[in-house]
Amino acid sequence: MPAPPAIRSIPACYGQPRAEYDAIRSGCAIDRIAPRLLVAVPVTDAAAALARLRRRPFEPGSGAVRAAILLNADGLVTAAVTIVTRHDGALMLDISNPTGGAALTAAGVATEPHGDEVVRMRLRGPDLARVLALQPPAAGDLVEDHVVAGTPIILCGTGRDHVALYCDRAGARATWDHLVAAGAVPVGSDALETVRIEDAEPCLERDFIAPQPAAAAGFGAFAGGDDRRVLVAIEHEGVRALERGRLLCEGADVGELRVGAASVRRAGRPIALATVDRALSAPGTPLDVDAGELALAGVVMHQVALPAGNAAPIY
Repeated sequence: MPAPPAIRSIPACYGQPRAEYDAIRSGCAIDRIAPRLLVAVPVTDAAAALARLRRRPFEPGSGAVRAAILLNADGLVTAAVTIVTRHDGALMLDISNPTGGAALTAAGVATEPHGDEVVRMRLRGPDLARVLALQPPAAGDLVEDHVVAGTPIILCGTGRDHVALYCDRAGARATWDHLVAAGAVPVGSDALETVRIEDAEPCLERDFIAPQPAAAAGFGAFAGGDDRRVLVAIEHEGVRALERGRLLCEGADVGELRVGAASVRRAGRPIALATVDRALSAPGTPLDVDAGELALAGVVMHQVALPAGNAAPIY
């Protein structure tokens, strides 16, 4: 098995994409060792930090792990955040981009970057308990006192059959090797993107290049504001996935593609996340994808429903 990349890129696959897809759905998958923008907030500033974040608990759960978004001065989503409340009341924030940490600092919240000594691995699938050798934390719950391969780890329940694992970089490879030996299947971006789009899970870093209204970014459950367009998952005709494109209904512009992928499960059929007029967001609604000289027939699969999985981005 190749060494897991401790960088922001991720391989398309480690082996067979379909086997990796099946591990996510019916086994236990692990994606990679990922450096994260982690920020520590002391107990004295925890309330001030939480006041700046639009957050929701994972249901059910203790609330020790929460999904959140950070809005800029214009009320647009600028970062997604996973909030981890440690046993001593201090916070660990996993923030999707550097602007989020800067915004908290500018608001007068005392923060301390973790640097690059802490990394994250994400595991998901119904076989989590066997791989972890313990009952995984439920969505919203936290396990701090656990050791894997001699390395202390933090386990965060981030959804049904979803956990995020944090550990010191020095022990990350031993932790990875132990989990893979226990049955976790390394998965690359082909399988991850298929599942993410099928499940309509937004990822700010992948889907958008600028701050967005919460509803258009898939986070309407976290904040009000402009909700004329919402984020949906669609599938469409064609021989390849499209990264960008306009959506049409009877010739009128009604939305745009945000990110596309070739479905591992659907024999390469293109699927995508897209923002679309709310009135056209119901499952089964037909839409055309403007691919230049061609209009490709498409259909809405479903809307984004959050919190679902981890609100922090995949990459």
